[in-house]
Amino acid sequence: MGVPFSAPVHLPQGSRVVSITLYTYDSAITTTVSTAYFILNDGKGNGGYTLSATSPPNVSGYRQVTSTENNPLTIDNQNYNYLVEWRKQFSTSDSPLLSLCGVRVAYYAPLSARGHLPVIVK
Repeated sequence: MGVPFSAPVHLPQGSRVVSITLYTYDSAITTTVSTAYFILNDGKGNGGYTLSATSPPNVSGYRQVTSTENNPLTIDNQNYNYLVEWRKQFSTSDSPLLSLCGVRVAYYAPLSARGHLPVIVK
């Protein structure tokens, strides 16, 4: 197959994306490998991915894989748009039984002067 599945990601300005987690299910042991990417794009054809998580081959059942890169990204909504993309890798055999269950993007939202936590006084 190898057809990518993409979804836009909208995060608060200044957030720091720290990891991506891929959740898949395969009901048979196959060598099919799939990868989730966190991608940035400037709308002019420039961009790339900063984080990725790849499912292991030869494992059946539910799989959860978190990115291992230590490459945090600060969100800049004025210059880039962001998306997650999942695709099966072309170099591995295809499994019609492989399913995407989800992709989670872990991030830290910035604290601002208006968005701070209230002070509790007894």
